Amino acid sequence: MRCLRKTSRSKRPRFHNIELKQLKAKCFSVDSTSTGSKNAESKNGKDAESKKGVESKQDGKGKSSGDMMIAMLKPGESKTINVTASADEEGELRSCLAIVNCMPAICLTSQVIKPQLELTKVAPKQADRCNVIELEANAESEAKSMAIARVEIVRLPAMQMVVLDDEDPVATKSNVVYSIRVWDEGDANDSNVTLKAEIPEGLEFVSAKGPTEYSIEGSTVSFEAINTMQPGDRADYKVTAKCTGNGDVRFAAMLNSKSLTKVVTGEEPTRLFDQAAK
Repeated sequence: MRCLRKTSRSKRPRFHNIELKQLKAKCFSVDSTSTGSKNAESKNGKDAESKKGVESKQDGKGKSSGDMMIAMLKPGESKTINVTASADEEGELRSCLAIVNCMPAICLTSQVIKPQLELTKVAPKQADRCNVIELEANAESEAKSMAIARVEIVRLPAMQMVVLDDEDPVATKSNVVYSIRVWDEGDANDSNVTLKAEIPEGLEFVSAKGPTEYSIEGSTVSFEAINTMQPGDRADYKVTAKCTGNGDVRFAAMLNSKSLTKVVTGEEPTRLFDQAAK
């Protein structure tokens, strides 16, 4: 920004309509012009007085043309004009302000430099979609800059299971049906999904049903694996058992898959009683 002050030294009558023109320079353009001091405050109202009677002209696009008009300049009076300009090349810049139809012009020389910028940005290599991604950025420069860091969002499956009985308590020689539901609540596929059910003492296996074939060995019912479960997919299993004892028992279901690091176990308590004993 250049601050140009025009002063009338003459003791003769005041000047009117003094037209100033910013001469064109290579790689240099005037952004805006304003009157008065750059500081927010002025002393004794001089700055406010300096702003009066100065007109900045604009081109057809609403930008400053670099031409200014001082309506009147009294003997010994000064007018301050702030010129904001930009350069698009490095090197020595010579800018001149002339009074129209009067020579010579007032010329100032500036050195245009390229701003130095050091910018680094760090981000984690991987991030779970539920976690906050922390980015660290460092920049030292007066210039405005932007950096982009690439973060890989990891999509994960999330297997869930629930176990329920259809009757509680259960009388001797009556059947109880255990319903087991498995679903993928995540946003990625899971594979090799297996389910096993453990029938407790006091219950006897009757039948089983599920999306895959099953086998029975002792008190353990094993269902064959589901190859792939997509996000939102669910699988329903049923195991039917007969009451042969009495007391409190716990039916257990064990879920495993490729994404699980350990077996997930769900239990459903059931109270058995001997109806004939009542």
